Amino acid sequence: RKNLNLALEYYMRAALNGEKQSVYEVGRMYYHGIGVEKNRKLAKVWYEHAKKLGID
Repeated sequence: RKNLNLALEYYMRAALNGEKQSVYEVGRMYYHGIGVEKNRKLAKVWYEHAKKLGID
């Protein structure tokens, strides 16, 4: 679980620094509840942002 929390932290940092794939990965973690509580609404926000960046 600790490694998953760390993964989310790194993905978030990368996403906020413009790493496009990381935006999608944060959404995926929230959608599936990987290292975090499932949150489909928050996942949708991240997925929509990824789509705007050209990541499907």
